[in-house]
Amino acid sequence: AAEGARVRFTDPLIRAARVTDGIQESVIDPQDHPWDLVLIHTVHPGTDLTWLEDRDDVLDATYRLDTTAAKETL
Repeated sequence: AAEGARVRFTDPLIRAARVTDGIQESVIDPQDHPWDLVLIHTVHPGTDLTWLEDRDDVLDATYRLDTTAAKETL
């Protein structure tokens, strides 16, 4: 049985990140990825976050994101 969490990220400005196991590439189409939890760490101006609308699995660490109004504000 697998232990721990599988972590992926999406960021339009960061294409890849060095992690313990090597290099991890940014998910290109986040709306097509089967996320269990979406953690919002940074919101870049102009980034399309409409894929977050109507999700109940979003944890916003910025305390600035209104996922129900993401389409109108970004």
